Amino acid sequence: MELDKHAHQSKYQLYSGNVIKSLTVNNLGKLYPHQIKALLAVKAYFDSSPNIPEHPALVVAPTGAGKSGIISLLPYVLGSAKAFVLSPSLCITDQLEKTFGLKNENVKDSFVFEIGLVKEEDLNGFLERGLVIRNATAPVNMKWSNLVIVNAQKFSTRSSCRLAMPTALQEDCDEEIRDMKAVIKKIQENFMSFTTLIVDEAHHYPASTWDLIVKEFKGKQIVFLTATPYRGSGKDPLWKGQEITHKINQQTLIDNNTLRPIEFREVKNSEIPWSTNFGESDWQLKKLERIILEIINDHDRQVPGVQHKAMVLVNTIAEAEDGSAAMDRSTYYTSQDGTQNLRAFENGLYRILFVCGRLLEGYDNSEISVCVILRNVGSPGIFTQFVGRCIRTNPKDGSDTVTAVVLSPEVYKQQKNFNEYKNYNGLI
Repeated sequence: MELDKHAHQSKYQLYSGNVIKSLTVNNLGKLYPHQIKALLAVKAYFDSSPNIPEHPALVVAPTGAGKSGIISLLPYVLGSAKAFVLSPSLCITDQLEKTFGLKNENVKDSFVFEIGLVKEEDLNGFLERGLVIRNATAPVNMKWSNLVIVNAQKFSTRSSCRLAMPTALQEDCDEEIRDMKAVIKKIQENFMSFTTLIVDEAHHYPASTWDLIVKEFKGKQIVFLTATPYRGSGKDPLWKGQEITHKINQQTLIDNNTLRPIEFREVKNSEIPWSTNFGESDWQLKKLERIILEIINDHDRQVPGVQHKAMVLVNTIAEAEDGSAAMDRSTYYTSQDGTQNLRAFENGLYRILFVCGRLLEGYDNSEISVCVILRNVGSPGIFTQFVGRCIRTNPKDGSDTVTAVVLSPEVYKQQKNFNEYKNYNGLI
């Protein structure tokens, strides 16, 4: 794609027509058809009216559908003057930073280069050099950046970059209140210059901080992306009158080998009489480990060259530690013990990773082919996000014949969640 040499516009405005033309003629072999359809559907949504629609555009994308790639192209497709990208976690922020070509100034990591949209020598002229907000120790000046990526919690009422006053303040703190109001005003002024808000993992809306940020973009382009477009109960939409702009069909992605098929295996009480007290269940955990290893070793035989792994969801840090200690080939990832254990898991030192509250979304590791649930999961959203960890194909050349497995003891009653997951996603 040839790049024009202009100034005074954002790169998104400058090259919007070029990108849309490339999408329309579909000459990008590494960009999936479902990604193109989603991007063009969002553009059509905003083009359908002379005024900005009242509600956000909503794209429903199964885990593993290439949502980060879609997000990185949206500002070009929409011709954004300034784009603000909201994420729920540092893990996802890191991923988006790489996809936008911002990580360590290595523009060749960018999605536009990966799919062949832009030549290497043209990357610096094509990409916006955005701002990634990693801390909130002081008010952030965003007005000089045409791209900002940030974790939503950086603007919570507990942050120095807050958008609202804390619900309770100590007495005799007039100066503190004035300072807080000054920060809020500055952040709001920063937001005024942005034209587009892109919300990743939008099922976190309408949590208070997310709601505050979205309200700042009223009357502007807002795009929500999520695999689960409902609140925690699984019944209530994200907002009243919600309509889906575009839904990517999971079965289609399975059929074209982008995602693995998935099955549910329930461990019957007759096989392992399960105890929900982890401190008294070492032998049950060891027996469960043998079942897990049997499954992932079978996956290794189906796809030689890939060391398949399992992720186990529990309730607490103590359960993660106890469960990991009982199994020989496992470790755990928690807020207290994170990076080192995760790297050991990724490097193959361990085959099983216990998690509780972390890595349930936005963690991409296509070696994971088994998800184990050792807790009651009442939220369809949490269920969907977690089992999405095991459905990415590896490799993506059609040779991955593995069927992902969701494994759970009978006592946790997860068959219902799996049935609802299949029905919602139209799985055969």
